[in-house]
Amino acid sequence: MKSTFAALVASLSLIGFAQATVSLNFNNTTQKLTNLANAAGVAGVGMNWGIVVSTSDATFAGNGLIYDGFDFNSLPLLNVGAVPTGRGMYLSVGGVLTDDFFYTTGLTTTNPGGTDGGAGSPTGTLSVLSGDAPTPDAGANGITNGDFFSLLWLSAPADASVGANYGFLNSGLQIPAGGSSVNFGSTYAGADPLRSASNVFQGVPEPSRLMLLGCSLVGLSFRRRR
Repeated sequence: MKSTFAALVASLSLIGFAQATVSLNFNNTTQKLTNLANAAGVAGVGMNWGIVVSTSDATFAGNGLIYDGFDFNSLPLLNVGAVPTGRGMYLSVGGVLTDDFFYTTGLTTTNPGGTDGGAGSPTGTLSVLSGDAPTPDAGANGITNGDFFSLLWLSAPADASVGANYGFLNSGLQIPAGGSSVNFGSTYAGADPLRSASNVFQGVPEPSRLMLLGCSLVGLSFRRRR
């Protein structure tokens, strides 16, 4: 069960914590991650992608399949004045914040071509600023060395709204040591299966609906006891 946080501070400033940049790549000269596809099952280019970091354990809320929708274009700016400058936020499930942090720098999928190349490839270097603060309420994004992360990509450009499709790939990868650059291309050597953006961003339940559901469950329990 993923841990959740009852409250998080609004600021995601990283100032005041020891930090180091790590660089992540998913393609090398002969080994490439490809075939990330949209909701129609078409591996293509121009799909926004990033990583989801599990900041407190090795699992992802709902296996990463039922995250609530959010405004991709309004993601908070992180690491202001530092390199890299990315955007990100803690994702929620059912209106409850989790410890899964989505981080992106605006990269999109391409077709790198060459050996083991093809469409739907998360090309480019994703640079992440990892810090020592392990929890979001400490005023940092909580990404630390050794955290497990997965890839998340959007079926439609910059659309993470409720009802939009997204893909989620968990390959058991971990954030490397600070200051290092790691290429995970060998993890995806050879032909990659088509991975469609078949997951759908969920809506946050309205309080009234939650109360109605709770009353219904209480009534059902009372009837069973009778």
